Amino acid sequence: MIFDYAAFGAIHGFAEKFLLLDWAGIFLARFLPYAIVLVGLIIFFRIKNWRHRVYFLAVVLLAVILARGLLTEVIRVIYERPRPFIALGFNPLISHESGNSFPSGHASAFFALAGSIFLFLRRYPEYGRREAIWLFIAATLVGLGRVFVGVHWPSDVAAGAIIGVISAYAVFLFVPKPESMAESHPARE
Repeated sequence: MIFDYAAFGAIHGFAEKFLLLDWAGIFLARFLPYAIVLVGLIIFFRIKNWRHRVYFLAVVLLAVILARGLLTEVIRVIYERPRPFIALGFNPLISHESGNSFPSGHASAFFALAGSIFLFLRRYPEYGRREAIWLFIAATLVGLGRVFVGVHWPSDVAAGAIIGVISAYAVFLFVPKPESMAESHPARE
């Protein structure tokens, strides 16, 4: 907890000092997530093989649902932790509900998205490789933005990132590859 206060102070301490920096933090926290989804859609539409496209959609959606829709919500019910703006009594740079902050839902969702796309592109590099690294960088920036604007503690973001990456990897392990599905279920004539 001491680390959280120190790291939060180091990041959020620059808020409301420079207008341009505030705008950048708000952009990272609120609008960069849309760009991440857009990159995911671009990759999806770049995939020509319909089995690969269905597989991509399945692993990405299942990873995000597992990370954000299930694990994050279960942990929030079990572990109650107030958001920094509630605990420290200040107004965040963006409007936000006051529910539990641990773990970060944005971090879990966007790291699940980045992780599942990274694993997909590692398996099928013909659809691109660089985008996956940029998605991880963007997910990290979203997390930092959420701390900067005052709606998350650094450990909320770190836990969300871990949940997202583990969810992506778990889904990738358990969802069968399209090639194995094609071999076990040949097309009917």
